[in-house]
Amino acid sequence: HKTHVLVDGEEHPIKSFYYGGVKPTIKVTTRYGYSITGSHVHPVRVLRDGQHEWVQTQHLREGDYLCVDRR
Repeated sequence: HKTHVLVDGEEHPIKSFYYGGVKPTIKVTTRYGYSITGSHVHPVRVLRDGQHEWVQTQHLREGDYLCVDRR
């Protein structure tokens, strides 16, 4: 059983991963009802000022457009 991650819509196999223990989380819900939950430092892809960028969940701002894979 292989584990994959999704990067820019493409699946990539992972060779290893890091378990950092249990951390506090943030739940983010979009105005369309999509939601994600992640640690404060979990990176998510957003559209800000016409540019795609990775930000940590703790730095999300109201008005950011969260990139969501709806498959």
